[in-house]
Amino acid sequence: MKTLKQIVKSTWNKMKIGVASALVGATLLANNSRAESSNWLSLELEPIKFGTESAASIHIGNIPEYLRNVPVHHDDSYVPLSPLPNSQLDITCNSRIMDLLNLKIWFFDIIGVGIGLGGGIDTSRSAGQRYDYSVHYGNWGPAFVMYNVGLNSDQNLFKYFFELKTPMIQLWNRNDEEEQRGISFFAGYEPNIESANLTAFDGWRRYGSTEVNKSYDLGKISYDRLYAGIDLKLSKNSARTSGDLLSLTGIRFYCAKDIGKTEFTEAASDFNITTKDPSLLFGGSVYLKHTF
Repeated sequence: MKTLKQIVKSTWNKMKIGVASALVGATLLANNSRAESSNWLSLELEPIKFGTESAASIHIGNIPEYLRNVPVHHDDSYVPLSPLPNSQLDITCNSRIMDLLNLKIWFFDIIGVGIGLGGGIDTSRSAGQRYDYSVHYGNWGPAFVMYNVGLNSDQNLFKYFFELKTPMIQLWNRNDEEEQRGISFFAGYEPNIESANLTAFDGWRRYGSTEVNKSYDLGKISYDRLYAGIDLKLSKNSARTSGDLLSLTGIRFYCAKDIGKTEFTEAASDFNITTKDPSLLFGGSVYLKHTF
């Protein structure tokens, strides 16, 4: 009987084959139809891209005793302490389609290269345990011994991506051939949408601040994004005849999958770490385009 992970992997592989087949088939169909003119260079502005959210998770199956056995702080009175309890921790990160601005350059309206702002996975998350060992500091409250496992994001503000698109399959004309309506299919790859270091530490919480006793580097987690969708082109006016700066307006509908990559250190083997990628994401956008 297949495990859930095997089923998901098999489904994703079939989806990739399906997307590739759809792109090839649509390209052949478009070449036999009245497709849009073959202008070799165009500039596209995507002001905002929005969509659903899904959760990526990191499961910590074990907390080794050397992290749980936190001594009393050297400035506090001696209090006999037992190791903090072992627990299984889950760190959840929200993956989303939410870009503030994308700028693309298209070559022959088939190959696209772009840069953008925002969007990705929120990876500034942590989980842990603490214990009040009954040493008080007035208004600051009690002191704690604690351990914590968390992600420290690299905060990738800028991103880059690559796209392939079929020529437009023309649905109907309005007025003349310079104003067309149609659809095309696209697929894209966005590397390293987010990356974060996974660390563990133990220490104390005193006078409203955290003091680290020992820390451990557990590795790095990063995510790439694959996506595909339908491009619905609503209008096309040749910039060379109309003089318009932005010559084409359309709507895009996306389906995206974020793929996690892990690089664990030797210390991570004591923590029994497993990861789960986000589910499929769905979204849409509008865009403006200028053809040279």
